[in-house]
Amino acid sequence: LRYNISINDDRCLVQDDYGLPAEIYGNLFLNTKEGPAICCHKGGESHHFTENIFHFARSPRDGWQKSSFHKNWYSGGTELPGQDSQAMTDLPFSLEEFTEHVPESREACGGYWDRLAALVETKASVN
Repeated sequence: LRYNISINDDRCLVQDDYGLPAEIYGNLFLNTKEGPAICCHKGGESHHFTENIFHFARSPRDGWQKSSFHKNWYSGGTELPGQDSQAMTDLPFSLEEFTEHVPESREACGGYWDRLAALVETKASVN
């Protein structure tokens, strides 16, 4: 799962965990309220979040659960997950546009997809 922009998801980022490895990278997860759960059903232990941006007003509702995190960016009021030893807090680009005026169209998000793709070092050649 890559290059998605998730804005103010109320429930969770991933619905369930059926034990199949899921690579989640190069995404922007922005929540101006309480952070959503990472996984709604089960602990999300099959989910691997790499080189994503998490900007939550507060930490995820159920903590970071059992998902693995590697080399992600974190900002806002969220605490860093202890297992992301390469966590970064200096965002690679400003989120001011998103936090002040949440885009409501595909066109408004368009410029960010290329920026998200450029963030990903380890998966850049995957199509």
